[in-house]
Amino acid sequence: MNMPRLTVDPNSSSRYHPGWNAVLLRDATIIPSVGQEVLAVQDDPDGPDYISTAIVQQVDLEAGLIYVTVDWDGFHDEEPSA
Repeated sequence: MNMPRLTVDPNSSSRYHPGWNAVLLRDATIIPSVGQEVLAVQDDPDGPDYISTAIVQQVDLEAGLIYVTVDWDGFHDEEPSA
């Protein structure tokens, strides 16, 4: 099974938890669980996406947000799928 993908924006941090990034729930491939590892994606329309991993810290269904801690140092170009 593929790891769920979440599109992350480094400028979208939580006001109350500065190390967390907010992700729009509508941009998720599934509703993840707290503690789940997900694929953090920065889309690049001109080349391969830039990817790393993140851990889900909170899911706020009412606000439509998922809060994650992202491994920013782990980002690299996504390998093309076979």
